[in-house]
Amino acid sequence: MSSTQQAEGNAKQQDSHHPLHQPYKSADALDEIVSTTTIGRWIALTVILVAFAAGLAWLFLGSLPQQTENYAVTTDSSAVTALAAPTAGTVTFNVANGDQVKEGAEVAKITPLSGDDPVTVTAPFSGNISDVTGANGIGVQAGAALMTVTATISDLNQVTFVTFVPQEIATLYANTEDVKIRYQTAKGQSEEIPGNVTFVSESPADPDSILDIVGGQDRLSLLTEGDELPLHQVTVTPQSDSTVTGEQLPSVGQVVTLFNRYADPHPIDLLFGDE
Repeated sequence: MSSTQQAEGNAKQQDSHHPLHQPYKSADALDEIVSTTTIGRWIALTVILVAFAAGLAWLFLGSLPQQTENYAVTTDSSAVTALAAPTAGTVTFNVANGDQVKEGAEVAKITPLSGDDPVTVTAPFSGNISDVTGANGIGVQAGAALMTVTATISDLNQVTFVTFVPQEIATLYANTEDVKIRYQTAKGQSEEIPGNVTFVSESPADPDSILDIVGGQDRLSLLTEGDELPLHQVTVTPQSDSTVTGEQLPSVGQVVTLFNRYADPHPIDLLFGDE
């Protein structure tokens, strides 16, 4: 084939792909293309309008909960008792640190130096033993500290949760009633119970009282997360309808987390401020 014939063949092939040489589509085919395109656009437009309407409704009807999170310590003023020697003599301990005892159990015995009958020391309530002082056979004076008994909680009505916070946070607790209390159970499970704010101090708490309640400076540093004095006391009690029992109960001295949901503003208020 000559070069001239080959060029003419290529030209014809290119012309066959030119739009002017394409067969016309039927009217039905064109209608189908237009219809498909129109439906797709309407679907996209509908989705956009629905999303816009949902966003607009949330903007005016929805809410963005505002809350604080603070650590608190589980307390019970009647549940921690220091036991002292009732008389002078030599002591024999029947328990060690970490032991659990029942109410009325004999935890120590004092043999008077006078040779009188031994005097027993019993647990005032069921609980855990700590701060055992000394060893068997040592001499003690009347009134000397022997150990501490911390009650085992059997009912949520026994406890309160106390935290110490700056004044601006205390004000937020003063303006709310319900909070959530979250803690780890003895089995390591997360438990959450409702609580009521029952006390917010108007004036700063006494530093020595704070240390006594929370159990020392290390515990205070954990609760306050670096907040400096002055601090205000906030006390929360479990709601009476809480059904937590047994091993689900917190222990005295345990650190819990308080969630204070103090406001539920509309997003529009946060964007433009309250008028």
